[in-house]
Amino acid sequence: MRVSHRALALAVAGVLGASGVAKAQDLEFKGTTSGCFIPDGGVVCSPSYQGLSYTGGSFDVFSLFGKASIGSLANNLGWFDLNPPGGITQYNGSFLLSIMFTKPTVTGDEIFTAMVTGAVTTSAGFLSIVFDPSSKVFDYTSGGESGSFLLSVNNLNVDPGYGPVMLTGSVSSITATPEPGTTALLATGLLGLIPVVRARRRKTSALAV
Repeated sequence: MRVSHRALALAVAGVLGASGVAKAQDLEFKGTTSGCFIPDGGVVCSPSYQGLSYTGGSFDVFSLFGKASIGSLANNLGWFDLNPPGGITQYNGSFLLSIMFTKPTVTGDEIFTAMVTGAVTTSAGFLSIVFDPSSKVFDYTSGGESGSFLLSVNNLNVDPGYGPVMLTGSVSSITATPEPGTTALLATGLLGLIPVVRARRRKTSALAV
């Protein structure tokens, strides 16, 4: 099969151009969570607050078509429980959620931590935790790919005395681009074919004379 100089040039241009094209990538997301409460006016962050408590969770999920849910007995962002002594009181403060990712990794295979803050309030006899912002974007490097993913944490209500309530969320890979070295290597290989094609064309022309 004959390959023209023009076709190879277009192929090289396509490879170089693809290095800047974003695409979703399915990844493994793995990590653990911890968290604590800070009452309004307080300075100490504690895992419990007037009968409201938080227990950390863990997750190990794989995205499908770029997205994975975190919300099952085996994969969750932790649990809230509310058993106030003497009945429910007014809760006003903040909840700090810390998510330590071990996969995907950042440069140098380092563990990195995502922080999300929620407002703790009481209304109509139940407690609400509202995260703002509820979604954050983080960069990653995984093997020969680098890109970013979106972490989303769901708001929740906790009724007193009804057992632990699961904190859920999701992760979505937004972009993935090849590492520059990989793209350059492929482009160099294609460029190396151009002299070979030229030589074959000269030889074919000489035989035809």
